[in-house]
Amino acid sequence: MEDNLIDNELNETPNNEIMELIRWWERIRIHYNIVIVLLLVFIFMYEKSVRPFSATINSFDIIVSLIYLFLLNLCYCLGWGVPLLLSHYFKMSPASIPIRYTLLTIGVTFSVLLTLVVFPFLL
Repeated sequence: MEDNLIDNELNETPNNEIMELIRWWERIRIHYNIVIVLLLVFIFMYEKSVRPFSATINSFDIIVSLIYLFLLNLCYCLGWGVPLLLSHYFKMSPASIPIRYTLLTIGVTFSVLLTLVVFPFLL
């Protein structure tokens, strides 16, 4: 009985809408990563220029940057996760274009601000 309920819930949202939503977010991910990596490089250059005692980039800096980039990419998955939850609980279409752009704008803005505020303290 429980399997039948789960199967019925999955059938309510067509799989092609869900896959199209995920594909859209994954196409944008490369642009998101480029913005974040360029911002990290800028912060490295700035921090290393104002702190002469740590003018070289060491392995710790690289590891922290990679972990930070990985965590930001995990948060990026909320971009397609939130519409899926909204479609499940509020019976909205998961492929709603205005929600995508709103979440993308909020997410990128939050990531850039968080990187500018937090990342220099991690170095």
